[in-house]
Amino acid sequence: MKRVTTTCVVSLALSCGGHIGHRQTDGQAGAPSTDSVGGAQSTDSIAGARATESQAGAWTAGGGAGFQATDDDTVPPDAAGGALSMWVVRDGFDELPLSPLQDVNRSIQWAVDARGDVYLASQAYATGSSPAFDLSRVSADGRTNWTQRIKGEPYSLTVDAAGTVYQSRKLSGVGVLDKRSADGRWLWSNEVEAMALQLGRDGALYGAAWGERLRKFDDEGNVLWTWQGPGQRGVSGFGADASGTVFVRTGVDPSAQLPSGAKGQSAPQDGLLFTLDQSGAELSQRRYSTGVYEPTSPVAVVYLETGPINFVVTSAGQLLSAPLTGTGTGLFDPPGDAVWHWDARDLKPSAWDLAWDRTRGLSGALSAGRCGYCASSRQALYAFDADGKQSKTLLLHEYSASAWAADNEDNIYALVRNQETVAIRRYHGESGWSDAAP
Repeated sequence: MKRVTTTCVVSLALSCGGHIGHRQTDGQAGAPSTDSVGGAQSTDSIAGARATESQAGAWTAGGGAGFQATDDDTVPPDAAGGALSMWVVRDGFDELPLSPLQDVNRSIQWAVDARGDVYLASQAYATGSSPAFDLSRVSADGRTNWTQRIKGEPYSLTVDAAGTVYQSRKLSGVGVLDKRSADGRWLWSNEVEAMALQLGRDGALYGAAWGERLRKFDDEGNVLWTWQGPGQRGVSGFGADASGTVFVRTGVDPSAQLPSGAKGQSAPQDGLLFTLDQSGAELSQRRYSTGVYEPTSPVAVVYLETGPINFVVTSAGQLLSAPLTGTGTGLFDPPGDAVWHWDARDLKPSAWDLAWDRTRGLSGALSAGRCGYCASSRQALYAFDADGKQSKTLLLHEYSASAWAADNEDNIYALVRNQETVAIRRYHGESGWSDAAP
């Protein structure tokens, strides 16, 4: 891995592209789900990244005014970047408006640290042929602490409890990994393929790339080890517990002949759950067979993912999983045995119907702050106790959430959209929650 020489500051954002759903840990926001983690089909031998001061980004303190360019190549911020609105008090929640945007489909990446500081990266319009994006930190009281424009394309972001920022971005077709302090000081940049990033509960940084590669990094961004899965797909979940034991889920062709699925549905996969030690050596491997669900329609067949798939590691070292297909969520112990399972089909009528009808399933799991055991859909967040009993529901109604997060101050966050409206919501304590349906 090549070190990219740079002499400037700041970068953060949330990951789009990973069958990972919402991989939150304490103080982190998760990533919207797609089919697999680490969708960049790069190789390990990436060459040619020559970051300059402008490519690392130029930093300005305060509310985005007075952007201080560092050289002639630095892209000045446009009207869509820079200054951000403060939190606006709504009925039952606070809102940080991010619109109007010239294009609501632009990538908005974000993260939340333990104190409730929000880190934002939105795709900026390029000057000439060079793409760039804006990076900002908004403090818990709504002040914009700093804003920066970074050359390249944001790929993935994770932030630790103190606000240390790790970002994967693409620069001229090359993957770059950046680290910056919470106050925006650039620390280092390394050349490595674009990855979906996640901080383990052991405090180490991990990155998953297309081709079933998983890496662990040291504090200087050097690769400690690389694990290669048996296939060439993405991974659907990964994480580490407080001791540094790593869990990673991949897919594999099913061992049994299965019926035809619903029209347009992807081919089914069995699952492999690997456990690795601190050095990346494989400790165990477990196979899960694809389940089959036949709805009321006699011709419809839905494949159900089994075992821990789209999971996060809880503070107790268990795996909280919310499959992208199916109607339930579950908690698994480290060997991969089910502790409890909750299925929305057992609750009718319930608030789940609204979310299920509009989103066709859960999108991720969240284990942070007050949300020790939570599963999310596009329209709702579902909270459970340690025994798997659903206790609370937070409904968004006409809004759709692409990601959820939590801080250590008893707040829940959601990146929401409704037509051309884009905003981050912050729910305090019990606000927004309702009791689960009996």
